[in-house]
Amino acid sequence: MLKHPEYLKRAQAELDAVLGPGPARFPTFEDRPYLPFLDALFSETLRWSVPIPLGMLRSPSPIRQSCSHTF
Repeated sequence: MLKHPEYLKRAQAELDAVLGPGPARFPTFEDRPYLPFLDALFSETLRWSVPIPLGMLRSPSPIRQSCSHTF
């Protein structure tokens, strides 16, 4: 968004067109079909920087035995 401020202006214009100018209300899921640019913008943002670390390694859990069953 810092490199392309025109995207911020376009997203704000789309929000104003659907929701009305100013903080009239928050968008809901029913507004999503009318906000295609914002949907694409969020999808692209999440594609570039995932909010959770996906490369975490898990250590194997110890083998437990109970009543002749191995877990």
